[in-house]
Amino acid sequence: MYRTLLTVLIVGFFITTVGAAEDKAAGEADTESAAEASQEKTADPFAEFEDKFSEKQKQLMQDFQSWYDKSREAGEKGKDWIVNDIKGIGDWEYLIVTLPAGSEAQLSEQLNSYGQDRWEVYWVQKTLQGIQFYFKRPVRTYIKHIPVGDLLHIMPNNQQP
Repeated sequence: MYRTLLTVLIVGFFITTVGAAEDKAAGEADTESAAEASQEKTADPFAEFEDKFSEKQKQLMQDFQSWYDKSREAGEKGKDWIVNDIKGIGDWEYLIVTLPAGSEAQLSEQLNSYGQDRWEVYWVQKTLQGIQFYFKRPVRTYIKHIPVGDLLHIMPNNQQP
């Protein structure tokens, strides 16, 4: 009887030990597969993120290059505009207008409309068609309103036009 009891205990111990070892091995395998699955899950979002990031980065670089090219073209056009604007400093525009002789109020109203456009009369002459007015105004330039020190910052490499 002791022998049978001893046999049952040994067999039970063996089954428990082997079962525990198998469970441990299975648990480790489950842990490893879970860790691999976890790594795959965490690796996939990063890979996906990196792909999206690379695409966005490429798109941003293309956009940046496009903006750079456009600004460079605008800068070249701007340089021409600056040169022409500087050349216009001190120049005058002229206009000759013949108005029919009429009442002073009508004449005054027409002359005031020219004055609002910054035309000034510098000569008046009576003709057969009416009264001829000679107007002048300075060529509109924008550069002359910018201080010279600030202009030097605008010009590339402080080059004179």
